[in-house]
Amino acid sequence: MTGQAPAPDPVPDPIATPLAAAAPVAPVDPGTNLGWTATLTVSADWFAAKGEGIGVPPTRGPNTVELRHDTVVIGRSRSTGASPGVVIDDDHGISRRHAELRHDSTTNTWSITDLGSTNGSFVLAEGDTISPAVSQLPANEPRALVASDRVFLGAWTELQLINTAP
Repeated sequence: MTGQAPAPDPVPDPIATPLAAAAPVAPVDPGTNLGWTATLTVSADWFAAKGEGIGVPPTRGPNTVELRHDTVVIGRSRSTGASPGVVIDDDHGISRRHAELRHDSTTNTWSITDLGSTNGSFVLAEGDTISPAVSQLPANEPRALVASDRVFLGAWTELQLINTAP
């Protein structure tokens, strides 16, 4: 022993040290035109019937989303890591992963499943009126949809599926 402290480990030179290559990012599958769209509108009637007072509905026209995959998650922005196919960021009652639409290619029909969302998912058949008594879909139980059904999500969002195929 010489009485001197051991030499410290050398600090790597950040300029001379090569950076590890970033992992490749898989491209997003663009899907296929299934001949269906989801039209999202702001429903003041739904907001009034729910009476929950979550924010104030925006004033905007309908938003139409082409459905290009057999399974489509409805939820808040991709920035949360949920990667929904139908993004609804302007409704404060929408969960990160709110509901899932599933297409049956053999019958060309859709179903919806609430994914345990905080504010629920609701389906009204043609002729049904909006009221506070509308039953919430049970979580994780698919519900078959027909073209005239109206789906209500969050505080004020109404969703309708439209068959655009000739």
